[in-house]
Amino acid sequence: MHVLKSSASGTSCWDLWPRFTGAEQRAGGIALGSSAARRAKLTSLAKRRHAPGLLAYRGREAVGWVSIGPRLDYHRLAGSRATPAVDELAVWVIPCLTTLVNAGTRRMPPTETNGKLC
Repeated sequence: MHVLKSSASGTSCWDLWPRFTGAEQRAGGIALGSSAARRAKLTSLAKRRHAPGLLAYRGREAVGWVSIGPRLDYHRLAGSRATPAVDELAVWVIPCLTTLVNAGTRRMPPTETNGKLC
């Protein structure tokens, strides 16, 4: 999934930053820089009942990714003082949207742009 391996910073995201705190990432061996471990972790998340996100395709090529799931699956958000839960409802969140830089915006809503939007 090249769409998750390219970012403005040149690092591999694999959609794990919002899911785990820094301490959890270090303890799990998935801190930034260990792309193989991060990919393996996202693969294990993809085997759960709820997929960790959705891919956008142009033809046969994956050109976009949206991370979506229950707020409690995103440990950084669940414990955030900046965006605290407002009630006890089990809400879902979209913390990240990524498109390939060379994918362009053709056939995409104008609110989506090239690059990472999280």
